Amino acid sequence: MGIFRRHDEHPSDAAPAPEPEIDLRESPPQAVWGLPSRCPECGDFGYLDRIDVVNEVMYQHCPACWHKWETARADTVSEV
Repeated sequence: MGIFRRHDEHPSDAAPAPEPEIDLRESPPQAVWGLPSRCPECGDFGYLDRIDVVNEVMYQHCPACWHKWETARADTVSEV
């Protein structure tokens, strides 16, 4: 008497799960509060300098082109 029951299907007989498709035409992901975002000038990765928790503003810069920008918390919240 076995504790576990055997399955009739073998993993090799089962159809592989379809891989999710990635549509590159979609708009870039929205900025997330507390994480660095892409540079609005060159599109490279930004560097998060500091977060002003009182005024809820993130200060960032791009190490590639040295562009500086600010992102308010209200800009990162997606409305449903």
